[in-house]
Amino acid sequence: MTNFSAEQYEYDLKDFLRGKKGGHLDRAIYRIPENWERIVREATIGNRDYYLADPNLELRLLEKMAQDNSQFNNESRPIRALFEIGAGTGEKIMPFVEGNEDLQSIALIDYEVGLNQEAHDRIVKAKPEIPILMLGQDFSASDSVSQFSGGRVLGLILGGTIANISALPLPQFFRRQAKQFQHKDFLVESLTKRFQNAANFYHNRGELIVTVDTGDETEALAAYQGQEHADFIFGALDLAVNLSEKGLLETDLTKSQIRSCFKHDPIIVKPTQDSWGIAHTLRCMQDIDFTINGEEFFIKAGFSNSVINSFKPTPEQVQKAAEAVGFQFADSYIDETGRVTVMHFTIEKVANDRGNEKATPPLVRTL
Repeated sequence: MTNFSAEQYEYDLKDFLRGKKGGHLDRAIYRIPENWERIVREATIGNRDYYLADPNLELRLLEKMAQDNSQFNNESRPIRALFEIGAGTGEKIMPFVEGNEDLQSIALIDYEVGLNQEAHDRIVKAKPEIPILMLGQDFSASDSVSQFSGGRVLGLILGGTIANISALPLPQFFRRQAKQFQHKDFLVESLTKRFQNAANFYHNRGELIVTVDTGDETEALAAYQGQEHADFIFGALDLAVNLSEKGLLETDLTKSQIRSCFKHDPIIVKPTQDSWGIAHTLRCMQDIDFTINGEEFFIKAGFSNSVINSFKPTPEQVQKAAEAVGFQFADSYIDETGRVTVMHFTIEKVANDRGNEKATPPLVRTL
């Protein structure tokens, strides 16, 4: 389980309500399982996707990639272990599981172990003989440790958004000072930390597959506008009520007040010239007052702050961050519509000095 407590939540929530920091309530929203499961269900039946406007594009591309790329089924150097960050329903991992007879172990990693349960069940049904390690951890933390001791490893970071960043200015900052902020490539900095932790799962050599959403921002916004996603974001405040019912937090805030006073407002932001993302804000529509552990809060109509910031980096930013920690770019695959790109990296943990080499131009294959 991740290091999360009622005290930490109280600290994060009060920061959010005071307007100090936006985007760092991402851990809290996952504590309302039914809200997350609703998004997963919608994606499963093809209505929506948590990250991509069309989830089927990514799945088809991954299926073709698994079939066409012999590097994942190399008889002389087979994949022995596989890990995925945020496996969800597990549908996307299956092409790399079913097509590999040499696979000996699988690790599913997310904020909470339960978030990967559906993926676990899907894999067990198809490959009951393969042991599955369920890990709950903050993937951006610095204490991630290697889970595989030998054999070639295949890692997957799918879904299109791999940069949910907490410590960022409020959405209003982007609107007012976007040009001044663009020179700071904080996306690459954040991605580099994630790739550093991904590298910890490799003992010797292996592959890493990363999905990048290369569609336009209109499509991305559409993927975040459903009521099921609004409920997911509201979960950050709903958790205060849940903890109160369990005697872990004192508050007179109610879920009906949350729904009547706040509105989910996904805001498109352009932190750099080529990359973009969505700040998932909750906007207060009318004045509201309540207490949290004896502290009074008076939130006025018009107040807004982001619960989570979901940034979609460019393939160039992903490549730069990955190569900075020792991954080598191999190639990439793009669907015929250009809306989804899957990038393939390799790693060989012998001499970790390749990050200083000049990056090679991306090789793009259309499948």
